[in-house]
Amino acid sequence: MIRNVIVIGVLLFGIISPALAIDIPVFFLKYDGGVGNEEVEDEEMAPTSYRHSVSLRIKEVWSSLLVTNLTTVVTRKQYLDQTGSYTSVNLLPDLSWTLTDSVKWYTSFQPRWYLYDELDSNELPKNHTALRAKTQLTFKPMVGVKIIPLLQGAWDVYGNATKTRQTYAVGIGIDGRIGQFVLGADYRGAFRLALGAESEVTDRFNHTFGVDVTWDPND
Repeated sequence: MIRNVIVIGVLLFGIISPALAIDIPVFFLKYDGGVGNEEVEDEEMAPTSYRHSVSLRIKEVWSSLLVTNLTTVVTRKQYLDQTGSYTSVNLLPDLSWTLTDSVKWYTSFQPRWYLYDELDSNELPKNHTALRAKTQLTFKPMVGVKIIPLLQGAWDVYGNATKTRQTYAVGIGIDGRIGQFVLGADYRGAFRLALGAESEVTDRFNHTFGVDVTWDPND
């Protein structure tokens, strides 16, 4: 039944897309692998962990003004001689929307689930659900100048409720061109709070900032 619905949906999209001038989605499939090695007693390197990751990104160009992506990532990290092995599933839908000639909006929402093979040292679940949300605007008030305010939120929910926390961040970036040089500056403030009555996470506030310069003699 589900297979029939998917097939019908794909066929309908293929028929309707040309009429609405919508491009057919672009699919990106990727595999990443890794092996961790450590020196053992006989001075030979031996594998200690393996990592496998498969990602699928579906990109849809709805128009010259609106582009969306949906990325799914499944990862398996396996330790051979220690605990900590886990499987994670990550979803990342995002969109980029050009609102006007001088304003562009980007937003994303990212849930990620971590499933561990073992319990922690207190015999409590180590499983972890992480939620990330981000939105930002790009303003171009004049030629060669960009102002980028952003807002981010993060919610980390653990099987061990004492570690559950929430984090919020606000920031702004400014870029300006002067001749062959592009000058940039950015600031970000983030504050972390406990989430839930059982959480033992302490409050924390961080400031980060930076400046950069780019020289392009070809421009």
